[in-house]
Amino acid sequence: MEITISENLRDRHKNVQLAMLIIRDAQNKEFDERLEKEKRVIEQYIRETYKAGIENVGLLKKYNDYYFEFNENYPVKKQMKSILEGKEIPNILCLVDAMYMTELKYGCLAAGHDLDAIQGNLTLDIAQEGEIYIKINDEEQEVKKDDIVMRDNSGIIASVLFGPDNRTKIIPISKNIIYIAYFPFLVRRSEKITIIADLARLLRICEGPHAKIERMGFY
Repeated sequence: MEITISENLRDRHKNVQLAMLIIRDAQNKEFDERLEKEKRVIEQYIRETYKAGIENVGLLKKYNDYYFEFNENYPVKKQMKSILEGKEIPNILCLVDAMYMTELKYGCLAAGHDLDAIQGNLTLDIAQEGEIYIKINDEEQEVKKDDIVMRDNSGIIASVLFGPDNRTKIIPISKNIIYIAYFPFLVRRSEKITIIADLARLLRICEGPHAKIERMGFY
């Protein structure tokens, strides 16, 4: 699995970066008590760290600026606000929950995909006017021109503004997963490493006896 960044994207978003992790032969459980305990820890961390507000803190401001450019709202900020208001991190699938927990802890944007559903290699690219893909909720979505999108050989699998697709989503039988964190701006390599390393830590809690973190990458 190779990831390239197109020249067209570099011309429009010169500072775009990403980080990725591939895990294979993971056990995609519906529930893990140890992961649930980690959720409570992260919820408390969010409530203590952002009790004064989250509007202009850390990565959130940079994501807010990107979404504002397209007249959209950053969804992770909304989700973090719900934690501040007392809600708990939901239970979906363990391999999804670990990614979601990482997003909430660091305020970053990430997507997970079933590697076995991806066709060929991946290209981080710029969206063209009129392009359409099927979002994770099975709804058709027209992308916004100049948004950042990830493509495989069959089409768009994720949009920064509108999220991952339905074709490559993580499902209960998924065992080989690629996680991608998107940064439409400059971010320190050490910060990307911290985020991906923490995702790896959460995956190791629930991954199962045969799982292997095959690769981490920083672009």
